[in-house]
Amino acid sequence: MSESKQQEATPKKYILGYWAIRGLANPIRMMLEWAGADWEDELYVQGDGPEFSREEWNSVKYKQGLDFTNLPYLKHGDVRLTQSNAIARYVARSLGKGLYPSEASVAELGYVDMLTEVAMDLRNDIIRCCYGRKEEYPARLQRFQARFPPVLAQLVAYKNKHVTQGPWLVGKDGKLSFVDFILWELLDQIRIMWPDAWSKDDKVVVDFMAAFESQPAIAAYLKSDRAIKPANNKTAAFI
Repeated sequence: MSESKQQEATPKKYILGYWAIRGLANPIRMMLEWAGADWEDELYVQGDGPEFSREEWNSVKYKQGLDFTNLPYLKHGDVRLTQSNAIARYVARSLGKGLYPSEASVAELGYVDMLTEVAMDLRNDIIRCCYGRKEEYPARLQRFQARFPPVLAQLVAYKNKHVTQGPWLVGKDGKLSFVDFILWELLDQIRIMWPDAWSKDDKVVVDFMAAFESQPAIAAYLKSDRAIKPANNKTAAFI
């Protein structure tokens, strides 16, 4: 079945369940917005301290029909998925907008998968920095600031070697990849934590961020009341 026919055969409504934070779900939200999909958030709010209750989610998590109970989850017709990268890939394929390189070679798909896992490693490093004893956050941030520049340099080197047209870090021939959504989200969180994470002379990164944010649907969503503001949950040192 072709990508267009597959898109026509899939149900229209996407329901994305997650905490009321950006976290793992924001790249998926922005893909759905960018594509003009019919979708909605199912948001769960963590309680305030000192308990930081998760009861709002715990009270309903086994009633969602999920094979592997977790957040985020996606409901799309009869499909019930968890695991953020699996959801991102599914959404990218089912939208039929070229976010997943369906015609790519096995080698090209290998590179896309690699970048997806590189992004997850970076996210996990951000999480280790943001969560933990609040009084130790400055020291954790300082250690993150030492680790991040080599990662950014490798992302730039990858783009310069493999993506020679257009501003995207992963998507080729001027076409966005679903991984670009993930990387923008991580880089945006980093520049909020650390405004000097890169300079205005870092043209590849500056151009990537500006091009992504200038996509009309993305720009409208980020300015809207529907856009989630907190990056992390209430137990984080950096929210």
